[in-house]
Amino acid sequence: MAALRVGGFTRKMGASKTRADAVLDLLRLAADELGRRAPGLIGHTRPKGAAIKRAMTFVHSHSSEPVRMQDVATDAGVSRQHLARIWKKQAGIPLHAYLTMIRIDRAKLLLEPGDRKIIDVAMECGFGSLSQFNRAFLRATGVSPGRWAARRRDRRLED
Repeated sequence: MAALRVGGFTRKMGASKTRADAVLDLLRLAADELGRRAPGLIGHTRPKGAAIKRAMTFVHSHSSEPVRMQDVATDAGVSRQHLARIWKKQAGIPLHAYLTMIRIDRAKLLLEPGDRKIIDVAMECGFGSLSQFNRAFLRATGVSPGRWAARRRDRRLED
């Protein structure tokens, strides 16, 4: 059995795994690990200040769960209003929009191989319903999750 090794990550390739599938698995593992090790760096902004750093860490580590602004604020040690104000100033977008971006980015990784049901991806990424996921994905990418996955699959077949 062959193994693909990149940095500290290794992925075994069985008979059913292609090299491309193994590479995609490794990329997913690396992205997840980076998100855990440096939550403020994998997002769309670099946090400044202890409260924002704690808030970003909380948001990234709980993004697959229901996240309330009050829970983030409590974890960061500030009031909900103060967190909303400093978050918007630092990130440029409201916390709920940032959380949606994180979830959509993760959904793209999970949809990439094309072997997952969209509803399963939606639930794993923290969306409350399939329709909520479809709307958010369409708004963020301009295409539905199914269409996005199909395009990725078609591109892989062309390569």
